[in-house]
Amino acid sequence: IDANFKEELTINHISKAFGYHPSYITHLFCDRLKIPFRTYLGSVRSEYAASQIRTTKKSLTEIAYESGYNHLNTFCRCFKKHFSQTPSQYKKACRSQM
Repeated sequence: IDANFKEELTINHISKAFGYHPSYITHLFCDRLKIPFRTYLGSVRSEYAASQIRTTKKSLTEIAYESGYNHLNTFCRCFKKHFSQTPSQYKKACRSQM
């Protein structure tokens, strides 16, 4: 997941790649990582997006798509859930610290 988070990933993709039933993969995530798959994927993507916001001058739309999000609204919602602020708020805070 960490190597392919930019791609479209679902439990079904992962289950096919590893040859396990989707419900088994879901169980592994909840049992081992204590978080659902979608939450983990959103976390990986949000961390990558945050690093792009801090280190590049790319637009938030570019960063969203490069982070694996197909929709800007989904990106904003997941980012806010992870960082407790929107991507634009995060960007503004990063710029003010420079």
